[in-house]
Amino acid sequence: MEPYEIYKEKFDEAVQELYKITPTIDSVDNLYTEEEQLAFVQQFRQILRLHNILSGFADFDMSDTSLDAQTFEDYKSKYLDIYDKIRTHTEKDKISILDDVDFELELIQRDEITISYIISLLEQRSKTKGKDKKAQLFTSIMGIV
Repeated sequence: MEPYEIYKEKFDEAVQELYKITPTIDSVDNLYTEEEQLAFVQQFRQILRLHNILSGFADFDMSDTSLDAQTFEDYKSKYLDIYDKIRTHTEKDKISILDDVDFELELIQRDEITISYIISLLEQRSKTKGKDKKAQLFTSIMGIV
């Protein structure tokens, strides 16, 4: 894993590339061709990947990047709008290049594991007896993943 500063720099570079495609939130609505929408989807997906990596660092603060938190959420909303539009596409005869794009929605979903959650798992484990302890811990950990 690379240092935080490297990922932050990559994130800011990806944001600058996004701004070349869509300088504003509203400009996403003006992406009329599938090629333009595809470019946006691919670029924002890269930003999502880097955001997920950065959020794993204790130093991460969205205000330290070139994309503020509200703008990130606004772009994410447009990203999901395009996803919904593709998934609810009713013209079966028309083949879209966006049909095969993996929107990687799991990048948007984020589970928070807090100290209190870990402590509660350990408390549950200490209450179980014998062989059940391993099964209980395994079940608890698999619930996280």
